[in-house]
Parts: sequence; C-alpha cells; structure tokens
Amino acid sequence: IALVFVFVFVFVFRMNSSLHYLFFVLALSLSSDCYCAEAVISVYVIAGQSNAEGQGELSHLRALVDSPLTAETYSHLVDQNGDWAVLDNVYCRYNENERIGKLTAGFGFRTHKIGPELEFGHIIGNATDDTVLIIKTTWGGASLAADFRPPSSGDPIYDYEILGDDGTSVSAEGLTYGHRYRQMINLITDSLANINQIIPDYDGSGWKLNGFVWFQGFSDVIDTRKLTEYATNLIYLVQDVRNDLSVPDLPFVIGELGMQGPVANADHQTMRTIQRGVTEFSGFRTLMAFAETSTAVVMDVQDGFNFDGPGHFHYDGRADTFIDIGASFARAMLSLPRVEDRVEEVEEVVTISPKARKEKLASSRGGSGGRALRRVRGSKRI
Repeated sequence: IALVFVFVFVFVFRMNSSLHYLFFVLALSLSSDCYCAEAVISVYVIAGQSNAEGQGELSHLRALVDSPLTAETYSHLVDQNGDWAVLDNVYCRYNENERIGKLTAGFGFRTHKIGPELEFGHIIGNATDDTVLIIKTTWGGASLAADFRPPSSGDPIYDYEILGDDGTSVSAEGLTYGHRYRQMINLITDSLANINQIIPDYDGSGWKLNGFVWFQGFSDVIDTRKLTEYATNLIYLVQDVRNDLSVPDLPFVIGELGMQGPVANADHQTMRTIQRGVTEFSGFRTLMAFAETSTAVVMDVQDGFNFDGPGHFHYDGRADTFIDIGASFARAMLSLPRVEDRVEEVEEVVTISPKARKEKLASSRGGSGGRALRRVRGSKRI
C-alpha cells in the first residue's frame, strides 16, 4: 500500500497542483482512525435527562438478586462471589468525569443507582465480539426545546437560565441552540479522540459509532409550547447529531416517555405518539426504532419498593424497571438493519460561528452542500 501511495503521489505531483488537496483528503480518509472497516470498538451513545441518567436503586437490585423468586432472572448481574459483575468487554463513560471504566452496577445518577446502560451493555456486549463503549450524555431536567435544542431548530424562544461551569446562573440570552446539545457533541467527540484514556488497552485499531439512544421528554411534556414543537425538534436532533458526528446513517433508538405506565394522560400520550411517529418518518424509517418503556412500569406497587413518591417521575426508582428499559433499548438497537457496505457522507469539520452555521445548514438543505462521498467497504454494525 505504501508503494502505491508513493507512486500515486509522484503522479499527482507532476499533474495540476489542484489535485494535491484531493490526494491529501483521500489519504486522510483512508488512514483515519475514526470510522473504518477494521474498527474493533463499537460505540453507542445514551442521551437524555434524569431517567437516562438512571434512577434505579441498587438496594432494590440486591433484593432481586437475593430473592429465590427472581435470583435466576438477575443472576447475570453478579459474579460467582455475589459481587456486582464487571464486564471485561464493555466500558462506560458517564458525562465528563462522573464515572469512567468497565461497566458494572453503579453507573446511574449516583453510585448507588443504575440506569438503562447496565442491561443495555450486557445485551449488546453479548451480541458482539467487539469491545463496546457506552457514552452517557445525560442531565436531569434538560428539555429538548431549550437545553438540548439542536442547531437546525434556530434560536430558542424561551426565557431561561443555565448554570455555568462554576455553578453560577448564566443568562441564556444570545445562545443560538442548546448548551446541553453542544456539551453532548463535545463529550462524544472528546471521548472518541481520547478513547485510549477510557479503554487503557486500546491498540489504536479504530472505532465504529454504531448507535444512539435518546431517552427524554418529561421537561417538554409539562410545557405546552415545548410539546407543540417536540416533533420538529426531535427530527432536527436526529439530523444534526448525524451531521455533527459525520455519520449520516447513524442508527437511532427513541425511548418512550413511559413513566405513567400503559395508560397515560392526554399530554403524555401525545408525546408517545410524537416519539413513535418520528421513528416512522419517511427520511428515517430504516434507521430508527421506537423502544417501549411504559410496559416496564410496575403499577400499584405492593412490594414496598417505591423510591419515587407519588409522582412516578423516575419510574418509581425500581431497579427491575430500569433493567427492562435497558433491555428494550438493546432489542430495538439490534433490530435495526445491518449495514454491510455503506456510503458515508463526509463533511468538513470546522469551528464556525452560529450565523455561519445557520447559513451552511440552509444551503445544505437546498442541495448537496458540497459534500463528498466516501465508500467504506466492509463496515458494519453488530
């Protein structure tokens, strides 16, 4: 291969100099570590608000593991000594530095909690020979309309404040799209650029961004204005995430807002209809899946394991519910079609002003936007 590149370089150098840049881009794409057929790290993202963070109580999970009635169901979560099993082939990064390491119980909102990542990681890890990395980008109370607002949705129409890095209140006036959206994209790209800091024995052979799970909705369903524009914002979220991560066919799973159980009030039912409808949107249909969570809710809890109070905002904090939710996400992800030979759209990754970015997005909707096509042979998801 090296001799071929030398020959081609000499040939190109002798020709019109305008071809020099083309040769450089080709060489970069072929040598890039970011998305290649030989990749051995399968990367998944779980994004959303507090229930994506994980609110399942470990004390409940321990009770389920110890009970003769449920021990077999949850036996895979403990090792032969009864300690929480640590997966050798699944790693997790939760936000910037909340928790990083091999996946085990305790990667929820607090170390005494679990989220959907636990069972999701077990199922996905068992379904592949690859090493798996789960990146959790989740923040409680975050709305899609404001906090996660994608660039294509335009300027926020809400008056709200955010917390700065030092914990002080910062006005959101002048922001062109959600600060959590920017934080999410930065966290994902930083994780991929420094994957060796998450997976110590990473050998540099590459990674594949194989799926994205979106589990959010409560902070929008409680505001009529935000609920009204949720469908548009969710479509733009999928579009912009794929664009900003340069994976135009990135598989998406949309998790149902299901904390009210199978029978929900009108607003929650509207949100569920929107979430399912977006996965059936004509531009996304073969790349999207809807994952039910309402069926995992234990209604009229009688066993005493309700850690949530009367609001049921966090699925009663039940570990069995969050295990079932993670399983639903994994099944939905694995149901999406495998891509054996994909054409990837490659777009220049640059830092530009919000105004320039808007103009760029607007022009790209009218045509190809100057994008190049690169074929990646043999690249596939599990």
